[in-house]
Amino acid sequence: MPDQITRTPSASMEEVSSLTGDDQTVLNQAKKEKLTGWYPFDDRLNGLEAIAIAQRANAAYSERLLNVNGNVWLSTTVLWSCAAVIASLIVGLSLPEFLLGVALPLLPALLDVWEQYRSTRRAGLTRRTMASDIEAFVRGQSSRQLAAEDLLVWQSQVYDLRRTSPQIPNLVYKGMRDRNERAMNAAATELAEAALRHSAGGTSPGGH
Repeated sequence: MPDQITRTPSASMEEVSSLTGDDQTVLNQAKKEKLTGWYPFDDRLNGLEAIAIAQRANAAYSERLLNVNGNVWLSTTVLWSCAAVIASLIVGLSLPEFLLGVALPLLPALLDVWEQYRSTRRAGLTRRTMASDIEAFVRGQSSRQLAAEDLLVWQSQVYDLRRTSPQIPNLVYKGMRDRNERAMNAAATELAEAALRHSAGGTSPGGH
């Protein structure tokens, strides 16, 4: 890949070391969390295509995770609202009592949850768009050939999305990890085969 643009502000070496520990500690933690060799990488492909598929895998994996997280927030909101209504009916609250004692106090929290759901879905849609763009290049369906500059643009997008996207609870991440990784690797394998067929066929960009 071409050189990355220097990002400001950036963490100093001392700050990184104080947070992560020495190199061996970082490696041990990566092995514990099963992060080594995480990206699908096919040695049969050239560097551009292999890296692009890895970047797409990152975007698609994150999109699936964000969608699940959004559904969790939405389900929580619906269940929370239903529980409040049912509890009010069981207690026998009148409409004014329900509005003043239940609905109004819960409204700010419900709005926060709804906004969290919307922002999560938006972040997932952005990643799906990115994944689709990368796929078009790898399959040779774009109007031009894949270039190193495209990888830099996509990597910058990944960094920006990581900084601005909603956080995912560990419970959601760990619960979906095995399923999401199987889907990610299967899609990456299929896309690698498509890239190899495209290269062997010698078709021009756009599939013409």
